[in-house]
Amino acid sequence: MPTKGNPRQAFRFAPELWEDFKKACADEGTTPTEDVRTHVEKKVRAWRRRRAQADNGETAE
Repeated sequence: MPTKGNPRQAFRFAPELWEDFKKACADEGTTPTEDVRTHVEKKVRAWRRRRAQADNGETAE
């Protein structure tokens, strides 16, 4: 979860893509920040799970 003092990260998107992304997020009742954070958290959880399985000699299903 974000906390004050966390460094900001900058990403570059084509202006038209970013504007449409903001509209899509608004239609879904979220913000671009929330949407990107959710995606990153999901990706990292899956990666950590795969790493833990590999460290334990398990195979991914």
